[in-house]
Amino acid sequence: MAALPSSAPLDPGEPGGPGAREGTPLSRAGGAGCPDLRCPGVPADGAAVRALRERISRWALAAGLRPDQVLDVEIAVYEAMANVVVHAYPATATGTFDVEAHACLEAVTITVTDRGQWQPVPRPVPLHGRGIPLIRKLADEACIDAGAAGTTVTMSWAMPRARR
Repeated sequence: MAALPSSAPLDPGEPGGPGAREGTPLSRAGGAGCPDLRCPGVPADGAAVRALRERISRWALAAGLRPDQVLDVEIAVYEAMANVVVHAYPATATGTFDVEAHACLEAVTITVTDRGQWQPVPRPVPLHGRGIPLIRKLADEACIDAGAAGTTVTMSWAMPRARR
């Protein structure tokens, strides 16, 4: 397994830096006191996705997931964010998306929400079409809710102590 990114905070000038806010510490039901991660208005571009992927990995590890689960989180959430970049907005438009992550004693739940409309890729390449099946395989639970106001992908992973 690849080494996880360092726990250094993002530079305030990096995408996901100023928009990424940690919520208040969780109540007694919270995952090891790990605060929620809220990243509203993230630019739908590759640089923002890369920076946020590292931040989410650090957050998931701090929330109490095992390293193998953190890798699953990193890949699945990256795929959901990449789908926003590729499919949510027309090529000539700029868009944003939100990421919210929450930990409790039972599970970690991460949502990726955009306000776009599905844009098919004009000429699909061989690697297209694998993101959603990968998300469903890597997450313990995954739900995709697409509508006129955008798409929300919700992914959950059971906490190690909550697994049966």
